[in-house]
Amino acid sequence: MEQKLIQQARKTDLAQFMQTHHPEEIRVSPGCVRLKRKSSLYTKPGYSGYTRFSTGETGNSIDFLTRYMGYSFQEAVAALTRTDMTVGPVMQGKLSVPAPAEADIVEGTFHLPVPDEPPCRRVFAYLLHRGIPKEVIGKLMREGLLYQEKSTGNAVFLSRAKDFCELRGTYSGTVFHSVRRMRPDGFWSMTNTKSRVEKAYICEAAIDAVSLCVLHAMDGEKEQAAFVSIAGVCNQSAIDRISKQVPTILAVDNDAAGEHCRRQNPNLEYLLPVRKDWNEDLLNRVNQTV
Repeated sequence: MEQKLIQQARKTDLAQFMQTHHPEEIRVSPGCVRLKRKSSLYTKPGYSGYTRFSTGETGNSIDFLTRYMGYSFQEAVAALTRTDMTVGPVMQGKLSVPAPAEADIVEGTFHLPVPDEPPCRRVFAYLLHRGIPKEVIGKLMREGLLYQEKSTGNAVFLSRAKDFCELRGTYSGTVFHSVRRMRPDGFWSMTNTKSRVEKAYICEAAIDAVSLCVLHAMDGEKEQAAFVSIAGVCNQSAIDRISKQVPTILAVDNDAAGEHCRRQNPNLEYLLPVRKDWNEDLLNRVNQTV
């Protein structure tokens, strides 16, 4: 990818981009644009970056899309450098989001993070802290669905087809979250059965998919299911792909973005976490039993 395009994307007016492409996910007030589901995330018209007041984190427009909107790096650059975006101050009009084919990763540029050698202590410690049992972590690693990145210690959730991976930072206080995919409708999944899957639960993140699977086991659920991460509530193409193959239940977050997704898919059943997401529900359950 040309460095010139990357530099251009980093300098894109983030408030303007969000207003034209994701208006349902932001709150706009004079001189201020905030993400609804993370109100401490702030940008402003004419600014090519953001600040997260709750942590002091800052970043550019590419960082925002990859960390908080489920874009891969290539998708973020492609979206931010399109020339049909409204020019000038933040406007109310909404332009169409880039078609999946235009935002897809160019063939040959997809690279998996280099895996670390066992015992992958950072990933184990991180997921145990998130309430995931060590037996489940070990199972995911044996099945090749999870590993630790060598250079960073990130947790890498890898699809069975090895064409999609979701990365999570494992260091204390980190908010790093990134996605890499070969196709726009890619996803990650785990199952609770070796037999035919009868149902798919679609979650926003791999940790939530694993958490929901653990909660089902704790509740004695017997259905043979897949627990899926589409790595961001905006990935409608993955929802369409999955729902055409197997009975599907939306299990996205209990927030405004999740509600928007549920409204977009009125033909699908849905399951709501009690709190914001399934990992919060799992942590609450674990803390109650300690």
